[in-house]
Amino acid sequence: NKAYRFAGAMTNPMLPFGDMMRELTRYSWGFCGHPDVHMQWQKSMPNKLFEYLAAGLPVIAWNCAEVEEFITRHGAGVVVNSYEELKFIFNNLDLRNRFAENIRGSNFSMDASIYRLVNNIYYKVLNV
Repeated sequence: NKAYRFAGAMTNPMLPFGDMMRELTRYSWGFCGHPDVHMQWQKSMPNKLFEYLAAGLPVIAWNCAEVEEFITRHGAGVVVNSYEELKFIFNNLDLRNRFAENIRGSNFSMDASIYRLVNNIYYKVLNV
């Protein structure tokens, strides 16, 4: 929580999915990670990553290797390594807007991801 408070971030209680997606559109960035290295963050792709992207939020990643690789590959966010970098990035709206533009038009929703996965499997199994 120190990292969140340092950057002026807010946390919210659990919400139903539709309410959560509407709420996310009120914010500038999504955040994945932790200032300390934890194995759970190194090899995970948390749901919130895709929820942020589906809501059009660029992502700030800290100590989460898979998320860092994904957002770098898709131009969907930035990697930080210190509280100072977090605060600088969090308040940099020009950078935020550039990443948000990269996300716009991409479909990172769960439905789209499932559709791509099922189609990929379907075509490989049927050799179509």
